[in-house]
Amino acid sequence: MGTILNLRFLQKNLTLIALYGVFLLFITMTNPNDLHIGWLLFPLVIFYLALYVTFKRLLGRKGTGVSPRQRVMAGLAAAIPMLLMGLGSIGQLTGRDLIIITAFGLVGVFYISRLDL
Repeated sequence: MGTILNLRFLQKNLTLIALYGVFLLFITMTNPNDLHIGWLLFPLVIFYLALYVTFKRLLGRKGTGVSPRQRVMAGLAAAIPMLLMGLGSIGQLTGRDLIIITAFGLVGVFYISRLDL
């Protein structure tokens, strides 16, 4: 019975495991100084997708699926760390930026929760 549960867990979370695995492999195996500019965006895209799937799973209700509102909230929740990571990678992240991005994210979540989707 234990192996059946482990297989179900693995099947259900295979996308997440693959996304986070590819992200970690890419980050650990490459040197940003040796990469073409297009490949520098690859880990950001993979990490955004991994966060989006994670937040979508966290917001989704068991058995009922994910509503359009929850998808938009998951996208916004995944975009906030990506904005912070992008600003941090170019050395432009300050405490003020953190407060502003968090405030915009909270306002966005408030309006999405009121939206009629």
